[in-house]
Amino acid sequence: MNSGKTPPELSLSPVAQARGTLRLPGSKSISNRMLLLAALAEGETQLNALLDADDVRYMREALTQLGVRLEALGEDNWRVYGCGGRFPESKADLFLGNAGTAVRPLTAVLSVLGGDYRIHGVARMHERPIGDLVEALRALHCRVDYIEKTGYPPLRIAPRDVGFSLPPRGGGCPEGAGEGESQNPPLQGGKIPSPSRGGLGWGWVSKDEFSASPSPPTPLQQGEKGVAPFPETVAIRGDVSSQFLSALLMALPLIDGDGTTHTEVVLTTPLISRPYVKITTHLMARFGINVEEPDSQRFRVPRGVRYRSPGTLTVESDASSASYFLAAGVLGGGPVRVTGVGRHSIQGDVAFAEVLHAQGAKITYGDDFIEAQRGAAFKGGEIDCLTIPDAAMTLAITALSAQTPTTLVNIGSWRVKETDRIHAMATELAKLGARVESGDDWLQVYPTECPATTLRHAEIDTYDDHRMAMCFSLVSLLGTAVTIRDPGCVAKTFPGYFEAFEKLLRL
Repeated sequence: MNSGKTPPELSLSPVAQARGTLRLPGSKSISNRMLLLAALAEGETQLNALLDADDVRYMREALTQLGVRLEALGEDNWRVYGCGGRFPESKADLFLGNAGTAVRPLTAVLSVLGGDYRIHGVARMHERPIGDLVEALRALHCRVDYIEKTGYPPLRIAPRDVGFSLPPRGGGCPEGAGEGESQNPPLQGGKIPSPSRGGLGWGWVSKDEFSASPSPPTPLQQGEKGVAPFPETVAIRGDVSSQFLSALLMALPLIDGDGTTHTEVVLTTPLISRPYVKITTHLMARFGINVEEPDSQRFRVPRGVRYRSPGTLTVESDASSASYFLAAGVLGGGPVRVTGVGRHSIQGDVAFAEVLHAQGAKITYGDDFIEAQRGAAFKGGEIDCLTIPDAAMTLAITALSAQTPTTLVNIGSWRVKETDRIHAMATELAKLGARVESGDDWLQVYPTECPATTLRHAEIDTYDDHRMAMCFSLVSLLGTAVTIRDPGCVAKTFPGYFEAFEKLLRL
């Protein structure tokens, strides 16, 4: 496994035991939130133990394009020179891969600030919904349009003083526009860009011609001048992705006061993955912005105030990544200890350890560590995964060693992640010979009497999803060889995962 360049396939032999101690890389969710808030803040911020992985690199590169100065200090430590609430560059073409923790918050922040921006990513990112966030931003009179398919990236953001959509929704991009070229130039000579009559390139049409386009009504009616004020209340759904709410919360303090001290966000549906929103509000508080929660469906965010640097912050180790190693401690006897995250973590996925404990594992907590090892016979049952959607994937593997079937419920958000994870997990488990059933928001895995003899070797497709690769590496601890296709996909959040996993194994 330790050969330098990642091979197209990685074969893992059956393993007898896993034990040891390791420090995990930083949390992706915390790293990208800290980077963005530090960039928006007044003053310099030192971020220690920042995750060095693809998703965070996309955020760093985007901030650099926006004019933010980032200084590498060595050992995953960075200094961010804050811009005081407004980015120096008001025009940029931002490619963000498949990083939802970069696409969603940057969309919100750039829309509120205004400018000429294009946000896009890999093909899968363009299949992940963003419509609920865009509709909330439009309700705030921000100028956001879909370049291709309504409800999904890529997106075009325009200045707020443009009183009409630019370009029409579903209008597409001009043929021949190269990477980094503006595919929707700003207003020129009182005219706006529009696809030419033949559909080739861009032509210029008058405002009157544009008003006849199929684009929907906008907050500013055609012909009106000026900028519509930000409303005091905005609604958003909470049942598709908590990242939409987090993105909105981080952007709202950038709104000018206009005589109003707060903006109230109202959830129109129940919120999933609430612990991730708690991470957001906790970090906003570290940068001087306190978000009030009058009740479970409302958030009050100060407006017309600036983020302030807290000086130095250290990124917690990733609790989602911890799930694989804690599960390894249970399946492989253990003990396995992960450091950098402990009983006081701000990450909701530390609750994964509590689930393991309820199923029979022996769990020990410290201020800076969590340790897991085999305990009583492992139980199955129904597990509500609403607050631990990422770590819950690991439970689909540990379920193979349980005494009774395990049903994971409230996992509907899996379908809009890096891949449709319910489908992917059910498909790949079946390749091993496991019995699996699934529905819109649930997955049931039946245990095997003797995994080492019942399960069969399989080549696991990872769907360009880092968590699929990491989850299925645990099959080797069930006494079955497994081959992981495209193991390099772990670079999204944990480039050194397989090397770290190997260090714990006792063949």
